[in-house]
Amino acid sequence: MHRFYVPGKWAVGQRVSLGAQESHHALRVLRLRPGDPVQLLNGRGELGEAVLGDVEGRQVSAVINGIRARPRGPLEITLVVGLPKPRAMDLVIQKGAELGVSHVCVVCCERSVSQSDVQELAEKAEKWRAAAIETLKQCGGFWLPRIDVFSSMAACLERAERTESRWVAALTGSPKHPREWLDRMIRETDRFPQSIEVWIGPEGDFSGDEMALLLSHGALPVSLGDNTLRSETAALYCACVLLYEATSRVALPLNEAKDR
Repeated sequence: MHRFYVPGKWAVGQRVSLGAQESHHALRVLRLRPGDPVQLLNGRGELGEAVLGDVEGRQVSAVINGIRARPRGPLEITLVVGLPKPRAMDLVIQKGAELGVSHVCVVCCERSVSQSDVQELAEKAEKWRAAAIETLKQCGGFWLPRIDVFSSMAACLERAERTESRWVAALTGSPKHPREWLDRMIRETDRFPQSIEVWIGPEGDFSGDEMALLLSHGALPVSLGDNTLRSETAALYCACVLLYEATSRVALPLNEAKDR
């Protein structure tokens, strides 16, 4: 079944426009016609069963016949990645969306190989969002990760959102295995955490000043094993470990979608 991204809140029986880009793909690339069944994703936990409707100019509409909703998983994961090389960041975005990461923050750091100004970062963010949408359509996910860019670590730390725990992948000091930190949190709160933010350094890792700033903001140093991992590998390792721990410890219907 062909899937298309149509943001917004829908209702059964509603007629929605696929937008210019998705309409082009439906009509010119896939050669679909009015009456063909399609699926719509809004990136906010809903999948719409629909049929294509009228074509007006270069855009096509779709009529929604049913909606399936899937709640978020038991843990919202935020990956904060020190801006790496472009190909590495592309991989984090694509695989993060596939795994179900909730939020990806990209931060310019002192040792980032790729240095970008605010305008360049904004343009890259649009490209990354488009890649995340394509991944969501391909893997059948229900939730689109939010993607934000920051020109500095301080700007990212000052944002309004709060997380239950902030971690940083550390190569030195006395970092603990992720499970050790999780077990401690569960003992202290008597429940599994609902949100965790993990910081991953760029190719040259965080500078001493940056690491000190993170630790002063409550970041817990985490060990990712004996080997030194690439930035993209470290980010996806953390996502996989946390998802495994969440799904094995919290009984929620992650793979069940409910019709409404």
